Amino acid sequence: MDPLSIATACVGLAGTITTMAFNLTTFVCDVRDARSEIDAVSRELLSLKSVPELIADDFENAPRPPPDGLLTQISGVLSNCKNVVAEVEGCVQTHQGSRIQKGARWVAFGRGDMARLRATLEAHKTTLNLALEMLSLTTLRDVQQEAIAVKQNTDVLVKDSKDIVEGTARILEAIADLQSKLPGSPRFFMLSRYLDELTTYAETVSDDAEARFESLTIQSADDSDAGVVSETCQNENSKERNNVFSSKPNPPNSYDRWNQIRRNAAERAAQPPQEDRKEEKDSAGYSKTFDSDGEETIESRVRRIQARVAELVGQMEPRRT
Repeated sequence: MDPLSIATACVGLAGTITTMAFNLTTFVCDVRDARSEIDAVSRELLSLKSVPELIADDFENAPRPPPDGLLTQISGVLSNCKNVVAEVEGCVQTHQGSRIQKGARWVAFGRGDMARLRATLEAHKTTLNLALEMLSLTTLRDVQQEAIAVKQNTDVLVKDSKDIVEGTARILEAIADLQSKLPGSPRFFMLSRYLDELTTYAETVSDDAEARFESLTIQSADDSDAGVVSETCQNENSKERNNVFSSKPNPPNSYDRWNQIRRNAAERAAQPPQEDRKEEKDSAGYSKTFDSDGEETIESRVRRIQARVAELVGQMEPRRT
């Protein structure tokens, strides 16, 4: 499926969710006992709705076409989401009738069915969020590769590579956490498969970013050393120049990614919530917003990556003309 078709599917899914949320509100008016479960599903639906909207926006404004593999995964998860929303609609339709009939059917079957659907919606929303962030990181990687070719600021590109490594590690950590929570039910089979494919893709991007980070770190150190030596060679002897070269930092050590991911997850879980954090700036001056638990929101991370991509593209444009 091409990016335009996926963007159209995203807009369609968002519209379907809006209609479904309205239908749920109407249903609650007739079945008061369903309020808590329906409210939970409505919140999940509205939270899910923002993700395809972000994906559609990302596709429409992306400076480079997304990779086919990632397009296939996103398309599959979107299709699954549409099916789950249809199941929610089906659950509501099953309990139609008089108010007394609706209430009786809800107590007998509806409450449990809706709770299961809410959990399914949450799992799909999380998967789409991870795919969205992976899409943004992939765009940053591709634009960064072009920036290297036109010899952009190496130190800044080192930071970009580090951000990609950390971003993919966070995605892999979140995938592992989600997979550990998925029931063994057949309804999650396709979602589990998409998560496996997303894991493989994220590992590939992470490997590439790690190699680039190491290469750029060494290049940055070489450039820095060459500049220092050029400036001091007129006044210093050979021994002093050798000392300058010997101060070059060692390249990053390789590590077991999954052990590191588990350690990061444990450290993150041990940290107390930071509810007073609402918004702040990162080291590059981009705004970061946080949820009630003090975690940066997916929208915030994606917007920061998009801003960095736009900045890189803008810096390269004059060089091409």
